[in-house]
Amino acid sequence: MSDLKARLANMPPAKRRDALEMPHYLANAGDGKRLQSLLTNFDFIDAKISALSPQQLIDDYELALQPDIDISEEIKENLRLIQGAIRMSANILADEPRQLPSQLLGRLMSYRSIDKPEIESKFWTQILLTKVILYWQEPPQSLETVISLTRFIAFDILILPLAFISDKLPSRFSLIIGLSALVLDKFIELATNWVLKLIFLCPFLLYQVILLSKKHYYKSKPSYFFTINVLLDQLEKSKDQPWLRPLTPSLIPSGESLIRTLQGHTHFVNAIAITPDGTKVVSGSTDKSLIVWDIKTGNTLKILTGHTNSVDAVAITPDGKQIVSGSMDKTIKIWNIENGQTIDTLIGHQRDIRAIAITPDGKKIVSASHDTTLKVWDLQTGQCLCTCIEHKKSVSVVAIHPDEDKVISGGDDQILILWNLKDGQPLKQIKGFEKAIQAISITKDGQKILVATLDNTFEVCDISTGIVLKNLTGHGSWINQIAITSDETKVVAASSDQTVKIWDLRIGVLLGSFDGHYGGEVTAVAITPDGKQAVSGAYDNTLKIWDLTLILKTSKNKSFIKHTGSVESLAITPDGKKAISGSSDSSIIIWDIDSRKPLKTFRAHHKQVTSIAITPDGQKIVSASLDKTVTIWNLHKGKIMGNFYHEKEVRSVTVTSDSKQIVSGLDNGNVIIWDLESKSILRELSDSSYSGAIMAVTITPDGKHIIAGTSRNLLVVWDFKSGTIIKVINLLNKWNIYDERGVIQSIAVTPDSKQLISASSDKSLRLWDITQGTEVKNFYIHTKFVNGVAITPSGQLAVSVSFDNTIKVWYLETGKIVANFSVETSVYSCAVASDGLTIVAGDFSGRVHFLRLEGIDLRLEGIDKS
Repeated sequence: MSDLKARLANMPPAKRRDALEMPHYLANAGDGKRLQSLLTNFDFIDAKISALSPQQLIDDYELALQPDIDISEEIKENLRLIQGAIRMSANILADEPRQLPSQLLGRLMSYRSIDKPEIESKFWTQILLTKVILYWQEPPQSLETVISLTRFIAFDILILPLAFISDKLPSRFSLIIGLSALVLDKFIELATNWVLKLIFLCPFLLYQVILLSKKHYYKSKPSYFFTINVLLDQLEKSKDQPWLRPLTPSLIPSGESLIRTLQGHTHFVNAIAITPDGTKVVSGSTDKSLIVWDIKTGNTLKILTGHTNSVDAVAITPDGKQIVSGSMDKTIKIWNIENGQTIDTLIGHQRDIRAIAITPDGKKIVSASHDTTLKVWDLQTGQCLCTCIEHKKSVSVVAIHPDEDKVISGGDDQILILWNLKDGQPLKQIKGFEKAIQAISITKDGQKILVATLDNTFEVCDISTGIVLKNLTGHGSWINQIAITSDETKVVAASSDQTVKIWDLRIGVLLGSFDGHYGGEVTAVAITPDGKQAVSGAYDNTLKIWDLTLILKTSKNKSFIKHTGSVESLAITPDGKKAISGSSDSSIIIWDIDSRKPLKTFRAHHKQVTSIAITPDGQKIVSASLDKTVTIWNLHKGKIMGNFYHEKEVRSVTVTSDSKQIVSGLDNGNVIIWDLESKSILRELSDSSYSGAIMAVTITPDGKHIIAGTSRNLLVVWDFKSGTIIKVINLLNKWNIYDERGVIQSIAVTPDSKQLISASSDKSLRLWDITQGTEVKNFYIHTKFVNGVAITPSGQLAVSVSFDNTIKVWYLETGKIVANFSVETSVYSCAVASDGLTIVAGDFSGRVHFLRLEGIDLRLEGIDKS
C-alpha cells in the first residue's frame, strides 16, 4: 500500500472526505501543478472512486481543465483522456470500483508513449527517426484535432457548390453527385492530413534535435509530463488486490466518439427522447419502465412504472415538463417529469402503441397503433379528438408537419399518408414503398421527408410530389429511427446492424459510424438541441451518449484485428504460446500469445465454427462446425489433414490424451468417437434416457469418462471404454425442480478427474462430483447466461464468461470472486494457459481479449476463500 493510500485509510471518515475534496481547494488556489499531479495519482483516483463516486472524480477533472488553471494544453489533453476513460466506465465503476485498474488500462493503453528505456538505449538518430515515425502514424492529439477541424471546415466550404447542383438536378443524378462528394471527401482527408503534418513536421524536428543535442530529452521535462504513462505505470504495480490486467486495448479507447454508457434497464431499450433544454433523456423499455437520466452525469433521476407491458414509444412536451409514453399494454400515459407521477392514462387503441408525437404547441398527442389507426388526443383533458382510419396494416411511425395542422404516418402497409390533424381525414398518399416503413423525419420547411424501410432503403423524398431526391446508403440492415440535427446539416440513424451512422444531409454522404452497441440492434436515437451529442438505445439494454463533433476523427478502435463474427470457441496450446479462436464467421485465427498478434487465418468451414480442440502434442487443431464437419489442421503449416463428415451439425469436439481419437457431439444428441488416423467411426453413443443437442463434450484427464452437456439442461456421463451410460443428471432449479428449458453451454473437469463444472443458460455454475453424480455446490455469480467455463491447471480457480459482459475468476471451492473484468458486449468463450495466469476470452463483436491475472501468486496461500 502506498503512503498516500495508507494515510487516507488511517484518517477519520470526515477528514478523509475533506482530503478527497482536495482538488477543489487546489483549483481555488490556482495550484495547477499539484492539481494535475493529484489527478494522475492512481491511489487518489482509486480512493475517491471507492469512497465517493466516479462522477465526483469526473467533476474534479473539469476543475483542472478550466482556462484559468495553469496546466499546459498537452497535459490537459492527457487529463481529458483520463477523465474520458473514467466517464466511459462510470457505469461499471459505480458498482465495482475494484475494476478501476482494468478499466483504465483497457481504455488508455492505446495512448501509451514509447517506453523510456527503449529510447535511451538507442542512438540519437534512431531516436529521432522513431519519434518521426510515431509522429506520422499517431500525431499529437492537438494536431489530430486541427486536422479534423480543417477537414470539416474545408468539406463544408467545398461541398456548397455540389449541394447547390444537387438541388437543381433531377434525382437520377443523385448517384453521380454522391460519388463526387465521396471523392471530394477522400481528397480533402488526404490533403489536410499530409499538408498539416508536413507543416508541423519542421518545428517538430527542430524541437527534437535541440532536445537530443542537449542529451536531456527526458530530463528537460518534469516527471509529470507523460501523465498517462505515469498513471498506467502506477496502476500496473498495484498489488492491493488481485485484478485482471488487459494485455491489449480491450475496450473502446478514451477520446473516441463514445462519451458514456447508461445502464439501468433490465431489458431492451425501445424508445428515447431528449428534453428541449438538452439536460435529460427519457428511455422506454421492454422491462415495462421508463427511466429519466441526467445526460451530463449519467445519473438515474427517476424510474417511472405503471405500464403492464413493453414501453415502445416516448415523447416529451415542448416545455419539457411532461412525458408521454405508449405501450404494448394498449395505453398511453402522461407523466410529470419532475416527480415521476402519472398524470393521466389514455385508453382507446385496441392493440399496442408503436409511435407517439406531440404538436409543437404542446396541446395535442398523436398516437400510432398496431390496430391500423392513428388517434389525436387533447393532452390537457385526455379526450380523443379524432381517429384517423386509412392504413390497412399496423401503423409504426408518425411525425408532425411543421404547419401543425398536418401529420404524416407510415407503417406495415408500405404507404406514407398525409393527414389533416383537425378532422383526422387523409389529405393524400405521399408515396408507396416496397417494404414496411420503419422510420420517418420531416425537415423544418415541411418540404422533405426522410424515410427508412424494412428493405434497408433510406431516402429523402419531396413531400408534395413523392419524388426521391437522395438515396442514403451505408447501413447493413434496416433503420429503426432517424434524427436530424437542428441546423439540418446532418442526419443520424439507428440500425439493426448494431451501429449508429451519420450522413451529411445536404449531399447524402456518409460521414461516420458509431460502433458500441454489440449486443443487438440499435432501436432508437435522438440528438441534443445543440447538435453536439446523440443518444442511442439498443437491445443490449443500454443507452449510449456519443460526441457528434468527433465523427471525422480517426479512430484508434479501427486498428483492432478481430473476427467479423462472434468468437464461439477458444483453445490454448499446451506450451501456452498460441491461442486458437473459432468464429461464427466460419474462420479460425492462430494468435501469438506473447505479442497478441494473429499469425495465420484458416478458412475451410462454410458455417459457424462451434468448437476448437488441440491435440496434447500441440501439433494439430481440431475444429467443429455447423456445416456438419470436423476438420483436422496442421497447426504450423495451416494445411488440412482430414475431414470427418457427420449427418447433423456438430456442436462440440474434444481429443483424447494420447491424440489418437476425437469425440464429437451432435445436434441430434449423438456422441461419436473417431479414430484420428483412419478417420473411421469407432463407436456412436446415443440413448433414449436423455434428450437434446450435445452442446459441450469433454473427456476426463484420466481418460475414463466422456461427459456431455445438452440443450435440455442434462449432463450425461459415459464409460469411455465400454460406451455405456453411467449417469444422466438433471439440473434442478432453485425450487428443486428439473427445468428442461436450460442449456448447458460449457463444461470443464478438474485436473484430478474428480469434479466437474457446468455452465448453463439458467445463469448457474455448478460443481459436481463425477463419481457420485451429485451436485456439490451451485454458484449464481453471473446475472445472465453463462457461456463458457475453464479451470486453471492447479484446480483451485475457475474462469467463467457470460452474456452479462463479464469475465470472472473465482475460487472453485467457494465461488468467491477473485477478479472481474467487464467488456462492452457478451463474452462467449474462454481458455486458460498452462501458467494458470494468462486468460483468453472471445466476445460477440469478434474481439479476442488477452488478460493476465495479477496479484494472485502472493495470495493463494492463507487467503480467505469464503
